[in-house]
Amino acid sequence: MDSTEDQYHMNSASQTPPVIPLSTNSQNQNPPTVFYYQPPNDYYHYHINCKKISCNDVISLLDNKEFNIQLNEHNFYLLQRYDNQIYQISCEVVSPYSITYYLNKNIYSNEIVQNSIVQEKLEFSFKWKENIEFHLTQYLSQFDLLLN
Repeated sequence: MDSTEDQYHMNSASQTPPVIPLSTNSQNQNPPTVFYYQPPNDYYHYHINCKKISCNDVISLLDNKEFNIQLNEHNFYLLQRYDNQIYQISCEVVSPYSITYYLNKNIYSNEIVQNSIVQEKLEFSFKWKENIEFHLTQYLSQFDLLLN
């Protein structure tokens, strides 16, 4: 990892955040369609949105020459092999400041505004994208995706 990515990722196994285990019968459960997720070895949380897309949507995406790229957002696609359904997985970086603000406000009823905060630059690097795709694919593959 380069020094920029070190700012965004933990580099020690001892710093890996705890993982909440899935139940042993997760194949019988529906996955969440919208949720927050923090992959191992990553400081950031992500807002995840999963939705089933049609073949026509895929064709339209492939034909579309204009891309609306958001630097703090990454989309990728999963093919569920048992029924050949395609799912769009949207990942948006959640600002650490917004998490701190939310926790202070909702747990302690304090609205702490940090005026010295510079606009956070939250951009996906190539390795960052690979990491979130790898871990989300593993997580979601434990479910029968029955998304609408």
